[in-house]
Amino acid sequence: QFRSVSSNQKGGRRRRNGSDKFPEVAPQRIEDLVKELFTVHDLNGNGMLEEMELVTLNEKIAVLHHGQDLDTTEVRQKYKALFRSKLDPEGKPVPFQTFRVYAHEVLEGMDTDPEAQELILEQFVAEARSACQALRLPVPPVEPKDLMDLTVPSRSNDLMDMTLPKGVVDNIVNIPRTAMHGSDGI
Repeated sequence: QFRSVSSNQKGGRRRRNGSDKFPEVAPQRIEDLVKELFTVHDLNGNGMLEEMELVTLNEKIAVLHHGQDLDTTEVRQKYKALFRSKLDPEGKPVPFQTFRVYAHEVLEGMDTDPEAQELILEQFVAEARSACQALRLPVPPVEPKDLMDLTVPSRSNDLMDMTLPKGVVDNIVNIPRTAMHGSDGI
């Protein structure tokens, strides 16, 4: 079921139409995804990210990856420590702006390429939404403009016709499932 990957003679990515030009990822797309990630993590919808929300969602993500028998003590400790070291040392709820700064630090630490950051954020959002569904919590709706982004034919086709730089696939494949939310986690 895998499709072959096209490349130009230089070994770079090539669009289906033969062009070497890909549409740039708009900075606003990254911002929209960071905001969506925050919104999905804000389980009680009060506009603040609380320590327990971060912990609860990441515990469920870990269970989804590793099964119901997973002891979530380590996950709980990790995300509580992360919240206190990166967001608020006293464990107090933080607004979007605090989360945004941290999310951008994580993204820059993982990959500086905007296209890669977009894919990383899309994965984080998908995992967070799946965790909400598994927790039987309401999942914030996707904005209509986001649905448009997901259905643009040239964008989705481009993903099937690209080669990745050497090492990128290895890095993706070797990410431990417990680290899927960044080096320190989001």
